[in-house]
Amino acid sequence: MTNTSKHKDVLLGLLLAGFVGLLLFGGTRAAQVAVGDHVVVITESDVYDRPKTTSNVVGHVLPGDEGDVLQVKTKPSGTYAKVSFASFNGWVLEEVLEVAADTAPNTPANLSATAQSASTISLEWDDMATNELAYEIERCEGAGCTDYTLLVGLGADVESYSDSGLVEETSYSYRVRATNTIGASGYSNEASATTEPLPAPPDGDPTNLVATSDAPGLVSLMWDDNATNEGGYNIERCTGVGCSDFAAIVVTGADVVSYDDSTVAAETSYEYRVQAVNEAGVSTYSNTAAVTTPPSDIPTNVTIGYLGCSMTRDKGTGMSLYTDIDTWTKTAPDGTKVLKSYSGGGIVEWGTGNNIKWNAFDNGLSAWPDTNIILWEVCIREEDIAAGVNAYLDEVQFIADEIQSRTDAELYVIGQVPYDSGHVCHTIGPDGAAFSQDIADLAVANTYAQHPSGLILGPLGSHQVKADGCHSNLGGMQEQACQIEAWLEGSSPDGCQL
Repeated sequence: MTNTSKHKDVLLGLLLAGFVGLLLFGGTRAAQVAVGDHVVVITESDVYDRPKTTSNVVGHVLPGDEGDVLQVKTKPSGTYAKVSFASFNGWVLEEVLEVAADTAPNTPANLSATAQSASTISLEWDDMATNELAYEIERCEGAGCTDYTLLVGLGADVESYSDSGLVEETSYSYRVRATNTIGASGYSNEASATTEPLPAPPDGDPTNLVATSDAPGLVSLMWDDNATNEGGYNIERCTGVGCSDFAAIVVTGADVVSYDDSTVAAETSYEYRVQAVNEAGVSTYSNTAAVTTPPSDIPTNVTIGYLGCSMTRDKGTGMSLYTDIDTWTKTAPDGTKVLKSYSGGGIVEWGTGNNIKWNAFDNGLSAWPDTNIILWEVCIREEDIAAGVNAYLDEVQFIADEIQSRTDAELYVIGQVPYDSGHVCHTIGPDGAAFSQDIADLAVANTYAQHPSGLILGPLGSHQVKADGCHSNLGGMQEQACQIEAWLEGSSPDGCQL
């Protein structure tokens, strides 16, 4: 392919803009993918789903090592953008490849059907095609049946399906074919399975339900499991003393005997009941357990300061944009920039007395003299994890002592915000969020810092971070601001997920 540099410049610009369309380069098509589309990443040895976007590849969302090469396939064009990883440039375009769909797809093979329960059969098959746009699954009912009808259409590269809502002890047969704009493949082999018999209803009722609350945003439940065949436990709750309008809040797995409800408000009365459930029915309800959550220990009129890194500063920005909470921001009320030097403020910098960091903290206290809460986010770099949690005991003690010497505000410590499964911030790595929370636990165990009971931050998805894959965009800032506000109010953060 010629003029690669030109292709690279133009395609990267389109990726970053989130443009959807086709661009012609001397007969070679470069299809673009918008945010939220499905992407497949192809390596030499495997094909696997990569949710989200091509633009994320450019933005370092996918981790990479020097020399890594990926091919990002768009749907449904059959066009590939080949990208490689370089230390300084991240993922960059190498060339554009087109796979023409000029023939019908190959026939799927090795279809199997397995009964999972009285109402569900799982299907698996081998994808033998490279140019399919969809799969069609057909089904018929009864032993030896031949009157197949279309059950469902699925996207390209799918190799499994769960068929639910079936009748117990009934035989079902299946066949699968691939399709594209040219036509359809042949049908796979037929596969049959018979659903399992309907189990007996739960053979025991839960008893001795107890509800306790030691924190404004948490109720802990415990009960006795007296069934041997339950599929799980249905937990119901209502609000108010003597209430009766119960509604389900969760269904647990089998053999569970406890549950923590973190969706409650401070200083509020609740009643709970539990019943065992399976496919055949439900047990009798347990006894009703009543509980009242304690009042919030958070000051009613708060000014929040913070200590951490530039990702911590995102939280302050979010609170100033989306809530009425008085909080430190990058620019003080008098217009001076006071917190710019928070960038790069990991526990190593703060814990070794970096004057630039502590001067910024002092500037915050001076600009907001009514500060009565300090939210300390433990920021970590991936390369600092190898030392282990206990290696940072001196740092957490130093930081807590320095804060206590400067202000009598309440000190709450948290780990870094987690990300959705599959999303990695290249600065903290896949284990950074959990490791930073372990350091926060270390701080609580060895200093006057407290856990902010009921505060649940994140997880942030790829659509809530900037192109660097780590810092929050406006959506991520808004979600965290909502979650912090819910913590301060002692209310549920359930409505904060954006």
